[in-house]
Amino acid sequence: MRGIDISNWKADFPADKADYDFLIVQTTWGAGEVTNNGIVKSVWPGADAKIQAAIRRGKPFGFCHYVRGVGAAREAAFAVEHNRGYIGHGVATVDWEADDNAAWGNMAYLDEFLREFIRLSGVKPLVYTMASALGSVAPVAAKHDCGLWVAQYASDAATGWQDKPWNEGAYSCVIRQYASNGRVPGYGGALDLDKAYITPAQWAKYANPNGKPATAQKPAAPAQPARKSIDVIAAEVIAGKWGNGADRVNRLRAAGYDAAKVQAKVNERMKPPARTYTVRPGDTLSGIAARYGTTYIELARKNGIGNPNLIFPGQVIRID
Repeated sequence: MRGIDISNWKADFPADKADYDFLIVQTTWGAGEVTNNGIVKSVWPGADAKIQAAIRRGKPFGFCHYVRGVGAAREAAFAVEHNRGYIGHGVATVDWEADDNAAWGNMAYLDEFLREFIRLSGVKPLVYTMASALGSVAPVAAKHDCGLWVAQYASDAATGWQDKPWNEGAYSCVIRQYASNGRVPGYGGALDLDKAYITPAQWAKYANPNGKPATAQKPAAPAQPARKSIDVIAAEVIAGKWGNGADRVNRLRAAGYDAAKVQAKVNERMKPPARTYTVRPGDTLSGIAARYGTTYIELARKNGIGNPNLIFPGQVIRID
């Protein structure tokens, strides 16, 4: 099937007239924090008109959530809640790419998002990404039995529908986006063009695998924040965030940290940096020792100097 995917940037796209077999519309971004370019609190109000136009024409449709990395469980819950009316009717898709995504490269984030989205919606979304990221994205999608929607272009040149896109067959996917400068009858601007390797009946199965609209469930409790490292806690202690004395010890223990280990790290961080001296022409080890209130024997020991009478200009001597 030949398809088009659009977002708020294509608000003028005539979904009721243009030539396509299926239409995917980006509906949500993040979890409520985006308001710009026609998006209001992470929802594109104009998306529904495009989807309804496709439905009236009997065209298969999909809806898409753009992952922004603002909290996996929170994003998944937002995406399900604000696409509730489309679940079970259109194919769910998830846009995972680098731009405007604070979680890009964090496969654990994508894993959690997909797990929660599937739990809440009852459907398995297609995961959109670029071909160059398949090595990391494909295993996570496969873990959740999610199909892939892959973007890869031969060039940026304008093109129409392609029956056999460039590099077709190099990897397995449900949908291939092969152009970002596509041209189709009924619209004068550039479009994303796609090829789906499934039939309309299979599309309907992806949209509604159980044969009935999925029932939304209660969102899971937010995941507990990851434990901070001893280094991070020590820095916070030095900054005064954990109090002092017995109060500090009690607070650290209540938070699950070993107060003694934290204190040891604090002591290590607070220890003055070791002093050094760079040998100059005419210097002697005994002269350097006298300058710093120590002995040449101690300096020789600390610096592994076998012959105290043999030091060189430019040599760095550890004092402490």
